Amino acid sequence: MKLEPVQSTNIKALAHEDKTLYVQFQSGEVWEYTPVPVQVYEELKKAKSIGSHFHKWIRSNSAYKGKKHNDATPSSPSVA
Repeated sequence: MKLEPVQSTNIKALAHEDKTLYVQFQSGEVWEYTPVPVQVYEELKKAKSIGSHFHKWIRSNSAYKGKKHNDATPSSPSVA
């Protein structure tokens, strides 16, 4: 799974795999949010403002659990 770069002042790249949304922020930190349906990921990628859409519909949504991604895992995402 590879992170896809996006145009955003807050978010550097996105990826989605097995109902998990990976968000790499401009700071370099990667967070994962679950369970995020693929449709929500597709809407996020198409949003006029990816950062605003993310904060409004994903980060503030209690249905999606966010946690910092452990970079030491073998399946750590890399930017394409």
